[in-house]
Amino acid sequence: MVNNDFNKQIFEWNVRFPLDRWYRKKHGISFGSKEHQEINYLDILFEYWEEKLFDCLIEERIIELKEKEDYSQGLWIKKRDSMGDAFFDNLDLSEYNDK
Repeated sequence: MVNNDFNKQIFEWNVRFPLDRWYRKKHGISFGSKEHQEINYLDILFEYWEEKLFDCLIEERIIELKEKEDYSQGLWIKKRDSMGDAFFDNLDLSEYNDK
């Protein structure tokens, strides 16, 4: 796909500035436009990390609320998986029974 100079330049630009395309798509900015030329890459990086931070915080909060809900419903007792069942089913306690 990267077979001519034009495609190669586009590819190299995106390798060099990986968040540029993400930012332009998010804000509807055309490549090479005046608005694009005025963008500061540090601002792009800051916005990207801010978005990732809040995505992570939201995900953690959702998990925390789900765990609280499960606990309040008595779902904190987890079922054993089949591997655990096999372990306990095959456990020989006879050597300990005589003691």
